[in-house]
Amino acid sequence: RESNVLQEYETGVSQAPGGNSGAPVYLGTETDPVFGYSHTDSPGGRSASGGVFYYGSQLSTLVGKLIGGDHDGDIWSVDYKAGGTPVVTHLLNSGVNIRQMTASPDGEDILWVNASKIYRLVDVSASTPEPPATLSATGAFASLGTLEPRDGLISFDPIAPLWSDRAKKYRYIAVPNDMGIDGDYDLANEKIVFSETGPWTYPQGTVFVKHFSLPLDEGDPDNPATLFKLETRFIVHGDDGEYYGFTYKWRDDQTDADLIPAGDTISFQKNLTVTRSDDSTYVQSWHFPTRTQCFDCHQPSSGFVLGPRARQLNRDWDYSTTTGSSSNASAAVEANQLMTLDQLGILDRDISVSEVTTYLTSANIADETATLEHRVLSYLDSNCANCHQPSGAAGRADFDALLTTPLNDPSKRLIGYSPQAEGLGLTDPLIVKPGDPLNSLLYHRDSSVDPAIMMPPLAKTIDHDEYVAVLYKWIERIGYANFDANATATGVIGGLRDDDDLDGIVNGLEFYFGTDANQWTGGEWLTGQAVGGVVQYQIPVNGDAVADGITPSIQDSVNLVDWYEAGTTNSILSLGSDTSGVGVSGTQVWEVLPGNERGFLRMGLSN
Repeated sequence: RESNVLQEYETGVSQAPGGNSGAPVYLGTETDPVFGYSHTDSPGGRSASGGVFYYGSQLSTLVGKLIGGDHDGDIWSVDYKAGGTPVVTHLLNSGVNIRQMTASPDGEDILWVNASKIYRLVDVSASTPEPPATLSATGAFASLGTLEPRDGLISFDPIAPLWSDRAKKYRYIAVPNDMGIDGDYDLANEKIVFSETGPWTYPQGTVFVKHFSLPLDEGDPDNPATLFKLETRFIVHGDDGEYYGFTYKWRDDQTDADLIPAGDTISFQKNLTVTRSDDSTYVQSWHFPTRTQCFDCHQPSSGFVLGPRARQLNRDWDYSTTTGSSSNASAAVEANQLMTLDQLGILDRDISVSEVTTYLTSANIADETATLEHRVLSYLDSNCANCHQPSGAAGRADFDALLTTPLNDPSKRLIGYSPQAEGLGLTDPLIVKPGDPLNSLLYHRDSSVDPAIMMPPLAKTIDHDEYVAVLYKWIERIGYANFDANATATGVIGGLRDDDDLDGIVNGLEFYFGTDANQWTGGEWLTGQAVGGVVQYQIPVNGDAVADGITPSIQDSVNLVDWYEAGTTNSILSLGSDTSGVGVSGTQVWEVLPGNERGFLRMGLSN
């Protein structure tokens, strides 16, 4: 039977607890769940997958307990006795979406599967050492005050970074280079296996460092004096070939950061007061991830490492903002990041400047020289593709968010596809509904901060307003194929209701009139003349706009107070002729009815 937890959504729709599972029951009867939890519980999860009572000898602490997992990768033990209160213990996050669990034939092992592999539960609690207790003890930074990295840490900056609640991030990678000639990447196991389109493969011993600072003054976000150091995260490719992560929380006096121990991190939450540009304030909460939550995003399907990609690093980066670019070469002031890695000898093959210019390259969401489509797809690639890709952990919508998968590829499953999960009370929702952002689940989830609905599901308490605005414009344009094609060809960035050239005529109307939305348009598009004592207004009409269903709202008034749709009762205008049609450009002629000494005309976009 379904969970006894009430499901509530931000649209006001709710689903009552319990209810028939929908599966046929051939033997026995459905029973209530032993243990239920919601998406927003702490801890929580989604889509329970299987479960097994354990009676083997390998995992002595689990004997007699019910072991279950879910699609988030969490594994639980439930100590359950009929009639008693179950004792629930979170064991670990497996880092993969669990699709089914079972016991091995001899009952000694607990096994689970994701889309492509079989995993076994083992007890490693007695053999895993802890990282250093403080950030200073790691030796990662030559100066904690200035965050000057030590030699050997190479800074990098992705073009389309992951959104992290306004935080400024500083990223570094260290690849071992002491196995052959000390300081040189001269051995195969000291080199990154490069890929133009896919994840890179890193040598064992590679360390990734990412530091987060929060601007406390929105009006001056780059001022070092108002940046509060929050946390510094490490992901390490261990000697056993596995990746592991850990986090240091900065002290309030900003002198050092302390290791967050394994387990729950709720007690480490930090509330900070942020000043807006108008000097008003608000409190922003910062949540520190658990060690297992790191791998909710750092999925195996993404090679565990998300930022460094050919498409993300294919731009110049000012290395003078950091020191310690490498252990054997001086940092360039500004250089292409891919070419810098190549020149350091850190890649397993040489790449050339001419080759790099042909690479598919991401676009930042704020880059108005790029199309809306490229900006949105680059953002989805950074923020969603770790789960939403072939063999990824996402099961509630199986679209492919990788930038390397073209939008028209059948496997993309983004535009026009029905959701696999709930519709959240929207009207005939689709993942992306052309021309209708408000009934597109991608827009609805990405613009939400409700933990039960929002995407990404972690590390998000504040909307990324800039992305949400661009996403809205992109979805709006998808429903207008001719407008979108023209906008893409002419470099128009905004949607139908935006005014790219600030001439007072929105882009949709400019397309309807056939004028240039990138260049100021005066009144030359509308002509008026007296014909036989009747004043006529001639409006050019682009047939491609008519084919798109773009329609202006034409209104008139005699007093600038009361406005009426042209051609309706009380209007002083009547349609004289219209030579335009679907795909056929022409002219609309509106005539002023006789007997009106004065009149005013205005136009807007009706759809």
